Amino acid sequence: MKKLKEVEIERQILEGLNIIPDIFAWKTMDQKAFRDGVYWKGSKYQIRGVSDIIAIKNSKVYFLEVKTPHGRQSNYQAAFQNRIEKHGGTYAIVRSLDDALKIVAPEIDLMR
Repeated sequence: MKKLKEVEIERQILEGLNIIPDIFAWKTMDQKAFRDGVYWKGSKYQIRGVSDIIAIKNSKVYFLEVKTPHGRQSNYQAAFQNRIEKHGGTYAIVRSLDDALKIVAPEIDLMR
């Protein structure tokens, strides 16, 4: 089986979450992003380490950091997680659509 890149996992998660009527999910942009073959530096007000995906379901917000099976969280990402959790938010590292659904929509079981 082909190893998926992080961007491919993100796409699967976003497509999977956004077909569920009660969920709205989108890709965030970190301080640096690769666009059209060049690195783009965002606003000075953007936060380094922000999660890859933010999802909302029934007024609850979820911050999802997408990683490959062996991917590791950066120090900036860990600091962002700490800030979110300090304020009572839900943050999770996810490696697949199934992982994301377990967090955002645990009532949905892909294995059925």
